[in-house]
Amino acid sequence: MVVDHYTVSELNGIACLSWGEVKQNKKEIYSTRSFEERVSDLNTLKSALVIHVVIVERKLLEQQSLVKRLVIFAPSSPHEDVYYKNLCSMIFLYVHLIQVS
Repeated sequence: MVVDHYTVSELNGIACLSWGEVKQNKKEIYSTRSFEERVSDLNTLKSALVIHVVIVERKLLEQQSLVKRLVIFAPSSPHEDVYYKNLCSMIFLYVHLIQVS
């Protein structure tokens, strides 16, 4: 196995990988953005949220990870007279790796 070969070589003082090459998968992936203008209709908000879900999906696929929980959070500006926030959390009981060809 390649990992075993690297481990044995490293233990014998032969550097195989630099710290820059050893990259752990992220345990949490975010896609966050602020709107330049106030969102006043539900369709615009839904479209923006879908875009962020797709961004997170791409990041998951790039590191070949599975999703356990997805949280979507949408607040208004805390500087407004009426502050609004809501979130939706989904837990996936069955996870599947999506193969994109």
